[in-house]
Amino acid sequence: MAAPRRRPALTSALFGIALEKSWNERFSTFIEYSARQIARARDGGSVSTFDIGAGWLLGKSVRLDTALSRGINRNAPDWNWTAGVSLRF
Repeated sequence: MAAPRRRPALTSALFGIALEKSWNERFSTFIEYSARQIARARDGGSVSTFDIGAGWLLGKSVRLDTALSRGINRNAPDWNWTAGVSLRF
């Protein structure tokens, strides 16, 4: 009887670096390089983006944010937009 075939392990990592600027107590902006996935082609390949965004603090417990991402390699989406709400409990 033949031994069962073992699937190779999935190997990946991520990396990011960001700069943020607070313009006042409630408003800030950022730029970022993000490698959301660093992997071999057989594991899906690497996904890298350049992002810009902003955040607004509405009070002590609520923050709104938005970001626009531009894919910088073929595995990343060309454009991506996000918006979010963060609540402190």
